[in-house]
Amino acid sequence: GEPGATTTIRIRGTRSINASNEPLIVVDGVIDAVSDLNDINSADIEQISVLKDASSTAIYGSRGANGVIIVTTRQGVTSKPSITAKAEFGVSKLARDLDLMNAQEFIRYQNDRYYFTSRDPQRPPRFDPSEYGRGTDWIDEITRTAPYQNYSLSISGRSKKSSYYASLGYNDSQGIIDNSGLQRITGRLNLAHQLFKWLKVGYRGSYTWRDNAQNLAEIGGTAYYRAAMYLSPHIDPQENYNPLWGNGQRINTPRATIDQNTYSIERTSLNHTAYLEVALAKGLKLRSQNSYYSFQRHTYRYYPGSLPAKNEGEGGQAYRAEFHEFSLSSENTLSYKLETKSGHNIDALAGFTAYRYKSDNFTLSGQGYMDDDVLWNNMNAVTDKETYSAATGLTKRTKMSLLARFNYNYKQRYYLTVTGRYDGSS
Repeated sequence: GEPGATTTIRIRGTRSINASNEPLIVVDGVIDAVSDLNDINSADIEQISVLKDASSTAIYGSRGANGVIIVTTRQGVTSKPSITAKAEFGVSKLARDLDLMNAQEFIRYQNDRYYFTSRDPQRPPRFDPSEYGRGTDWIDEITRTAPYQNYSLSISGRSKKSSYYASLGYNDSQGIIDNSGLQRITGRLNLAHQLFKWLKVGYRGSYTWRDNAQNLAEIGGTAYYRAAMYLSPHIDPQENYNPLWGNGQRINTPRATIDQNTYSIERTSLNHTAYLEVALAKGLKLRSQNSYYSFQRHTYRYYPGSLPAKNEGEGGQAYRAEFHEFSLSSENTLSYKLETKSGHNIDALAGFTAYRYKSDNFTLSGQGYMDDDVLWNNMNAVTDKETYSAATGLTKRTKMSLLARFNYNYKQRYYLTVTGRYDGSS
């Protein structure tokens, strides 16, 4: 995979062909606090829990059908301010080289194929292997030993009534395929304060910016006519003709697509959460949590007219997409906890949640751009409007839910759990 690639996690297996099989991610009690786990700096994580069975995920309704990942971020724990700085450096490379034929070995294979398919077994070999060197190692041609660096700085602490945690992080990881990589900046602020004996308030906020330079070539996969492991070692990196594809055709070799194409995705996410906890009586607590989440994704892609497989005068191909989503959520719960000396223990919760979601997007694409230096920055400059297309979309959702859970145990030996949830959406 490439640095910053979207995570793929399977907790309860592949349950659907068309729908998502990704688990629900809950960060500090907030659903939809991140777009995926790449939005979280690993230095900020205190604990990760995975919920798999139906009983534990039922409180999340249908959204927990693929399992739930609960992420808890750090809080201040020491009475004195604690400052932590961390720096990491390293390199990434392919775990092992594939044992592929070089040019001479490939010639011997071609001669054998020619011999066994020929009707004249006395016919001499078609090619002389000694005339060919090692040829092109296409995997070595497009990969590299890629360095990465990771920095994080945090400050945390607590007093009798307050706790705080703040952090900044920066990551720069180059991909093992040339011209790919990731840059990421993260920030987090967690605050909590015991305002009164019966009232606690808090705030959690996070920010993430990611810029992904996408892979511009494939090592394997199904693109047999252009992926590195399938290409003939006879093809020079600067050539553009593949004699083994069809009757011989011009192709965009992996070297050409890496050197000439541009493809990047920029993502920005922002989350604000404020909460309060009210102690109504012994064991009885009211909690209200309200969150705002915003996510933006900008996709830029350009294939220039100078690509080997393009026809003369065909021009470049540009694509640009913008996606923005935001959500507002409110979760209000009433919990009661009772522990008796006789061993009967009760933990009950009831709550109401409201959720509002909106997303909008637009895409532009065109073919026939004569000035490759402009890239995607003047999409309307396409000469043939028939190759130009634009699309927009809007999605709105509102959901309200009632939930309840009752846990009973006797001397922590016998357990009973009852969970219910009712969802309504539009």
